[in-house]
Amino acid sequence: QNSEAELCRMYVGAAASDVDTRYEDFDPHHWSFLLLHAFSWKEDCYGVLSHFNDALAKLLDDQFDLVQFNISGSTSLSDSDDGSSSTREAASSAPATRSEDAAFWQAIWVYAQRIVGIVEDDFEYHLVNVLLEKPLKVFVKKVACMSAHVSQADFERMGDTLSAADKVRVALLAMEARKQAELLYGLSAISKLMV
Repeated sequence: QNSEAELCRMYVGAAASDVDTRYEDFDPHHWSFLLLHAFSWKEDCYGVLSHFNDALAKLLDDQFDLVQFNISGSTSLSDSDDGSSSTREAASSAPATRSEDAAFWQAIWVYAQRIVGIVEDDFEYHLVNVLLEKPLKVFVKKVACMSAHVSQADFERMGDTLSAADKVRVALLAMEARKQAELLYGLSAISKLMV
């Protein structure tokens, strides 16, 4: 059985051992943000991917819908009539618990994408600091950027305000948001080559 490093060398070549896999914060002074109004999953990525593999595009779309809507109970800002006002209203309403607050879950999704350079134009990013406490933001960033290093201790550092099930929901949202961000970047580059 081949190790991960051996498989990487087999498929990528000898240079694979020289690949630097350390995480580096997204620097907006060095890189441009990818704006979701210019290139989004539903409007753009899905079409580019379905050009090559329609079944895969459908499967990924279903996964993102499952995580964003069914797990979080949230609605995508890009699918609502007025994302900024609905987010503001959701943030100001008082749900029974934070895990019932759609704006809370949406803040996790957009924060996970923002830390890798994806910006949802209609989202009011100051709400991230209102809705997400620092230990939770640290956890989301670690899951989205260095998931191989997440430990039980990271779950515990989030505190007692979320149930264990909700902590798993946070992790799922962060991972899927990162996966979608990677697809957005990759399929955006492919779409530019297709033109």
